[in-house]
Amino acid sequence: MLAARQGIIAKDPLGTWSAAEHIKWGSDVDAWTNDPWISTTIDPMVAFEKFDGNRNGVVIIDLSKISGSKIYFPTAFLPPGSEEYMLSFYDKEVLIKYSIPQEAIVGVMFSN
Repeated sequence: MLAARQGIIAKDPLGTWSAAEHIKWGSDVDAWTNDPWISTTIDPMVAFEKFDGNRNGVVIIDLSKISGSKIYFPTAFLPPGSEEYMLSFYDKEVLIKYSIPQEAIVGVMFSN
């Protein structure tokens, strides 16, 4: 959720889900009480088409302004061919744990 002047906060910053659990169940209702991850993508087309960016716009994030320990590239760690790997691979997903600070949000894009 995007909080005014607070950046983006995970559904449950105190949640205990692993990255794989987030990828598999992050859209489920249980995510609101378990999920400390924020999904992002390096592909603007995925952001616009899959994550409703056409309606809401898409924020541009500067990963260099986020602590490296909070950034997770799932395809670098998940077993190739697993369901979670494939979902992450097709979405070109980069996960951020807990929050994205306001200073890392460097712009907003809207579709034509």
